Amino acid sequence: MPRPELLRAGPTTSGYDCDPTMASSKNVSAAFGKLEEQLERMLERPLGRLFGGKIEPADLANRLSRAMEDGQIVAAGRRLVPNRYEITLHPADLAEFQSFEGILVQEMGAYLMGLARQREYTLVGRPDIALSVDTTLARGDIAVAARLIDLSQSESPLLQQHTSPMKIPQRLQSIAARPRSCLVFQDRRISLDAPLVTIGRHLDNDIILESKCVSRYHAHIKPRQSHYYLTDLASANGTTVNGKPITECVLQDGDVISFGDLEMVFRNAHPA
Repeated sequence: MPRPELLRAGPTTSGYDCDPTMASSKNVSAAFGKLEEQLERMLERPLGRLFGGKIEPADLANRLSRAMEDGQIVAAGRRLVPNRYEITLHPADLAEFQSFEGILVQEMGAYLMGLARQREYTLVGRPDIALSVDTTLARGDIAVAARLIDLSQSESPLLQQHTSPMKIPQRLQSIAARPRSCLVFQDRRISLDAPLVTIGRHLDNDIILESKCVSRYHAHIKPRQSHYYLTDLASANGTTVNGKPITECVLQDGDVISFGDLEMVFRNAHPA
């Protein structure tokens, strides 16, 4: 089962503040919900962020894991995940890893292979990971570009000793290149491949929205033929599309969706 997306709200963008006197904040379930949020925040935050601020290998592993999740596609009953990853850092951040860059890349590749096995993903060949610099990035920022490529013609003999590269059939290559409908949140693109995508604050949702303005089970999105239906699940602060409250609606490409105080943009891969 894919790992849930964990998204945190920034400053309120919907034009209103959440009512701090909501009844849910006065009962025991709200207390447990707050505890869940704190625990999840601690688990998601890399240790380097807690005790310093410079980028640690755990930060890179976390971003690679998210890129693998975001880039997966479903084809012939399998979940194919990207096998090429480019990590871009500020030059000063990359300099911190230069003395052991080769070992780092090797360990990150082994980490992704283990992650793919654990989550029953199909990984075509050993992951190809490269580090590069971008002077426009701020110190501490990490950009990861992930894609699925055919490694059967490009891998070296040394690499072939450690993995059995599988040629990607032309049919699957075309599927991998096909655009997919998604939700866009800041720099994240969350694919809507599942038959039902649940959204809310509780940890068992597919997309976890870490905001007090979001209900534990806030909404869901269900694809039907070529359309995507968004349904609000009687949430406390409601769901809006382009500023209008909805109970259920058909999403159109470019729609701005607000779940409480958190906004996303819907992108339809095949707009009418």
